[in-house]
Amino acid sequence: MSNHTRALRHRLIQELLPALVLFLLPLLWFWPVVLGGKTLLPADNLYTFQPWKAFAGQMGATVPHNELLSDLILENYAWKTFLRESFRSGQIPLWTPYVFTGMPFLAGGQHSGLYPLSIVYYVLPLPVAYGVFTWLQLALAGMSMYGLARILGRSRWAALFAGVAYQFSGFFIVSVVFPMIIAAATWLPLLMGIIHLVFRKQREKGATGFNPTPYVVAFAVLLALTILAGHVEILYNTLLVLLMLGVWELVATWRAVGKLWPALRTGIWLAVGALLGLGMGGVQFLPLYELVQRNFREGSATLAQVLGWAWPTRHVLTFFLPDVFGNPSHHRIFDPWAWRFVPITHNALGEPITTPFWGIKNYVEGGNYLGVLTWVFAIIAAIAAMGLQVKRLKVKGWGRPSPLSPNPSPLSQSVGRGERGVPRPPSDTANSRGVRGEGTLTFNLQPLTFNLFLSLLSLSFAFGLPTYAVLYYLLPGYKQLHSPFRWVWPFTVAMVVMAAYGVDVLRAYVAARRWPRWLDGLLALVGLAFVGVAAVVVGTLLAPAPFIALGDKVLAASDLAQRAFPDGRAFWAYEWGNLVKLAVALLGAMVVLGIGYRAVRRQDSIPDTRYLILALVFLVADLWLVQGRFNPAVDPRLLSFTPPAVEFLQTRVDPTNPWRFTSFEVAGKTTKTMNANSGWWYGLQDVRGYDSIILRQYVEYMEAIEPQGQLLYNRISPFFDLASLTDPRTHLLGVRYVVTEVPLNVDGYRLVYDGEVKIYENT
Repeated sequence: MSNHTRALRHRLIQELLPALVLFLLPLLWFWPVVLGGKTLLPADNLYTFQPWKAFAGQMGATVPHNELLSDLILENYAWKTFLRESFRSGQIPLWTPYVFTGMPFLAGGQHSGLYPLSIVYYVLPLPVAYGVFTWLQLALAGMSMYGLARILGRSRWAALFAGVAYQFSGFFIVSVVFPMIIAAATWLPLLMGIIHLVFRKQREKGATGFNPTPYVVAFAVLLALTILAGHVEILYNTLLVLLMLGVWELVATWRAVGKLWPALRTGIWLAVGALLGLGMGGVQFLPLYELVQRNFREGSATLAQVLGWAWPTRHVLTFFLPDVFGNPSHHRIFDPWAWRFVPITHNALGEPITTPFWGIKNYVEGGNYLGVLTWVFAIIAAIAAMGLQVKRLKVKGWGRPSPLSPNPSPLSQSVGRGERGVPRPPSDTANSRGVRGEGTLTFNLQPLTFNLFLSLLSLSFAFGLPTYAVLYYLLPGYKQLHSPFRWVWPFTVAMVVMAAYGVDVLRAYVAARRWPRWLDGLLALVGLAFVGVAAVVVGTLLAPAPFIALGDKVLAASDLAQRAFPDGRAFWAYEWGNLVKLAVALLGAMVVLGIGYRAVRRQDSIPDTRYLILALVFLVADLWLVQGRFNPAVDPRLLSFTPPAVEFLQTRVDPTNPWRFTSFEVAGKTTKTMNANSGWWYGLQDVRGYDSIILRQYVEYMEAIEPQGQLLYNRISPFFDLASLTDPRTHLLGVRYVVTEVPLNVDGYRLVYDGEVKIYENT
């Protein structure tokens, strides 16, 4: 074997090892639902409403692990069940008759039925498939971010840090309830990487053209995967981010080359790739585009209403204290004075509750946690991007750059054209004693500056600042997207990329035996934050009275807090636990920075692995402590139970004489009897439904019968007015059965089932 072949194999192994780590880490998080015999489907949530609720004790279903995740079973489980049955019977599921009065199904896309990785849903039992899909998709997300970081010339350690931070970010973990979102969001980093790579190669060629066909094809394939995942909003925002990056790189290339045409030609190539990707995903994109034009959401909310659904200002606290306003997966509070866990049973108003939540924005819509270390490294990178400490340093042990990273020589020569230099860290191939010659290398800050811009812009959208009006008024169809908070995802991408740069900047300074004053300031700031938080944590144990009094004051001033906690003691005990987690995260950041500081001050020759492994360990520990148990691991036996009321309705099914059912509820009471979409699993057709795409024509029809007060939550409502049951338009819908928990006295309806619920037949 030649030396060249051995070197290539060695480098391949070096690249594959981080990929293996990114592949296995999500399995550690989700092993109970992949290998442990549990299911990710929140089947325990079914037993919070009738007719399942009547059998909760019998089935061992107590307090649901996370009531906020019901969408996974009410929507996605119904979709996947329907897909499996359709494909196995040899039918293409173009249409579903089981919600509303029928609905285009395949066109809707959110089922991800055509997404390649969805094959796991067709070959594995559904209770297992959800866990396997999530594991593999988060692994791919981490690898996608790793690939972007390597394309940008980051070291393997920096890229691995970025991959871990991305796959376990708050956005991804809380979005597990939406498989189509995590599937679509996976590919943005690699798509961005291809844009960087193509424009960089053009800059290296100067005015000479080159053939980017392989990259354009890869770009098209990844964009097609994003389309087939089936989430319109993620696709739209992907295209917006790619457009912004493309324009950014086009201008940078124009300035670097000195001519417009080479940069414009590269942009045209990428536009062709985008069109090719849209064409490849056209089997999903075109029907979806046609369908959303008929969606009830178009024009259904004003700009003021949409901005009202953005993050409130106080949500900024959750960047470092993600559970400060509660967490739906928490059902007990650790009492630090009694040193035991106390279950949550009631609030200060005497109302029964099971979880402490007092936020304005629900947890899934507000998930944004990245870990303290990610923020620290991103701040280091931001300071570098602003040029406050950007210098070329002589550093020992440069070694070889990434095979996808920019050639250092041209970049060093192009510093005057907007690609400023910062010290490059030692190569991953350098030995731990770090001597392999000396050199002065720089890396391109252009992508770093873009990501700083993207992070700030995304935050302005997520918090509902006036910048969002540009999207609302100028972009076609964007008025249907009522979730500015979902810009947390591009923010996450940008912050993680910046953190990768920060890892390498810190490595470079340590390797160069230099420690600028601003790093002193950052270390001092982290240390002071740790001391302050630790002082409160310890002070709570030693002198509880003032802290409990503070909790009482918060409850007295906040109606929301009164609904989440029984008293000030419980409030402060819960927040004390959050502060303990923050203290651990700050300690990790302080240790990582402190090791570098000590090495520089003592001129020690320390291996990179010492503090970089610690950085990864502290990052994983931080993210796990906060959201490692956010998603459920439920006994799949709960899915196999069919309530007697449902069995009764199934016995009345007659293919030659079809009918539909609905539910009746008392206004002001949230019972969710036979919750929307649940009849779908059993082959029962419901005039209600739960979906973000509902045909406007059907909404108008139902509003003619009764006001639809649940459209804000993407639902066609049950009936609340007895007169609706005798409305001729209700009869035209084919409503034969009404499921309810209250007795009805309506002409033309007779009681045919009286058990855990009451079922009336329309005669």
